Amino acid sequence: MLDRTTELCNRLVLLKKRKEESKAELAAIEKEYESVSLATVNAFIENGLQNQKLTSGETIHLRRTLYASKVAEVPQDVVCSALAKNGLGFLVKTACDTAGLKGWIREQEEEKGPHADGPKGLLPEDLRPFINVFEETSAIVSGA
Repeated sequence: MLDRTTELCNRLVLLKKRKEESKAELAAIEKEYESVSLATVNAFIENGLQNQKLTSGETIHLRRTLYASKVAEVPQDVVCSALAKNGLGFLVKTACDTAGLKGWIREQEEEKGPHADGPKGLLPEDLRPFINVFEETSAIVSGA
């Protein structure tokens, strides 16, 4: 049984190393892809093209993506008020801070200990039907 555990641990370390090597290779590919993509966009613009069909069958085309976000230095409540004042209040949404909720549950575990029903049992009773809580345990390789 111990030999099987050692075998699994060694395999896990090997896979972690391969995963890291693959991430580095993928990062290099993504960097080159972005560079070639930008050059392609510039070539399309210079030549007045919207798309080009290649002899290999693929078609390359331009796509415009629009992004909008609040200015980082402006407080959220100021942005929300400005949106409402300009008739865009429907864009303001209230959301649950899941990271904060996770931290609160951890604090409850530290103070009260584990609950018989698992971490969800630490939530107030009337909140349990509305919140999903689960945990996952995995093997982690460190020092590799």
